[in-house]
Amino acid sequence: MESVRQITGENADLVSYLLSHKFSGLSYNDKIFVKQQPIPRPPMNNLVQIKSGHNRAFSKTLYDKHIWLTGSESRNKLFCWYCVLFAEAGYDNFKEVHRVLIKHEMSKDHTYSSVKFKVFGKQNIVNALDSARREFIKKHN
Repeated sequence: MESVRQITGENADLVSYLLSHKFSGLSYNDKIFVKQQPIPRPPMNNLVQIKSGHNRAFSKTLYDKHIWLTGSESRNKLFCWYCVLFAEAGYDNFKEVHRVLIKHEMSKDHTYSSVKFKVFGKQNIVNALDSARREFIKKHN
């Protein structure tokens, strides 16, 4: 099986890999590795819709407006990076894209996933205190 550590570089599709292999199924060290990577920002040049004779193409400025936004070129869809890791949500309808992205940003799934992303890998304070307490007892008894 291909390792998540092999899915890096300019042409890698880390989002597609994580959708197929699930972040929750990775080892702790691989999860930390993924979290330390910059959020993938592929150009998404093929993400174009033709509706009512009008072309709607992806604009990279959306990445600046929504720091959690990522994409998968092989799947030709946009995703929320936090939700790829801790939920599962994709978006490929460009009609009213700005409204839908803002709506997603306010959703319960997004909020939950963004909090999980921010705290993931940080030591639990209860465990840290308990560990320090055990070390203190060991040292002073």
